[in-house]
Amino acid sequence: MNTDLQKQYVHNEYIQTYFRLFFIAVSVIAITYYTFVEHALSVEVYKYIMLFPVLMLSLIAVYMFIVYKYPYFLQNQRIVFMSFVETTATGYVMYLTGPLSAYFPALLLWFCIGYGVRYGEKIGFVTYGIVLITWLVLLNTSPFWIQNRALGFGWFIAYLVIPLYFFKLLQKLHSDVETFNYKATHDPLTGLPNRFLFDEVLYQYLKGKNFALIFVDLDGFKEINDSFGHLTGDKVLVEASKRIEQITDFTSRLGGDEFVCIVTYETKNELKDRLDKLVANLQKNCPNEHINLSASIGVSLYPNDSLSAHELKKKADAAMYKAKESGKNRYFLYSELAS
Repeated sequence: MNTDLQKQYVHNEYIQTYFRLFFIAVSVIAITYYTFVEHALSVEVYKYIMLFPVLMLSLIAVYMFIVYKYPYFLQNQRIVFMSFVETTATGYVMYLTGPLSAYFPALLLWFCIGYGVRYGEKIGFVTYGIVLITWLVLLNTSPFWIQNRALGFGWFIAYLVIPLYFFKLLQKLHSDVETFNYKATHDPLTGLPNRFLFDEVLYQYLKGKNFALIFVDLDGFKEINDSFGHLTGDKVLVEASKRIEQITDFTSRLGGDEFVCIVTYETKNELKDRLDKLVANLQKNCPNEHINLSASIGVSLYPNDSLSAHELKKKADAAMYKAKESGKNRYFLYSELAS
């Protein structure tokens, strides 16, 4: 599980705890009212029922202590555990309350959907299974639900069908979001990350060790488009993107025939070896033998040339234009130009 999702789960755990406390308070007030005002329950049964709010509050206190101190410790397991506790405790309270349990079935349905929304389809399905089992046990043990089996079976159908339909919608929504995110962050032709995703990745690299920022501009690409057509030009771009990816650690297409890459290195000799390989890799024969592919490449170094993403881009771009002016099919390091 990625860190962002773990953080979102922790946030959801806090929110769900507020809901738990709210429902416990409402349930205690309602059951107290029906016991002492409506006399729908005996005081003895009331005492048994009141054990559950006390136990739940104690468990919630321990649970939230773990969430606060160890937010990612057995995260999925503790969420499933709380799902089991909530569902089975609710089922047992429904057993004890008899006719008053008619107010509670929607709560079990909310458990299925709520866990699915907050923690994803897998945990939602686990809760779905726990709810079905709890309800089947209740239908066959509770005197009230045995006498009202038709009503209980109607709720069982609701538990069986509604969450499945909801999980299908949730799956479709997640799929649409993933597709949208991919299209928003990737180049449709080459499949490479676009400039927006590259900027995010670059800022992550700025927190780490040495790396080279590399601007790659294909030589004579306009002539390729004019001579062979845009369809062939697109194929050349796709082929070039694959060759660049083979050498670099991270590659993005800025647009047109321009690419920007990141290469990590230990020594400058190691970096130059990889740059030589990049130049040579781009020069390999194209599928169309009449096309000679090459590139002008500019390089800036972090942290030597700058600690700023903007300055690194600016200096790599300047080095790339120097490579073009010097005859193309070569690379220049900005630091060597400056010296």
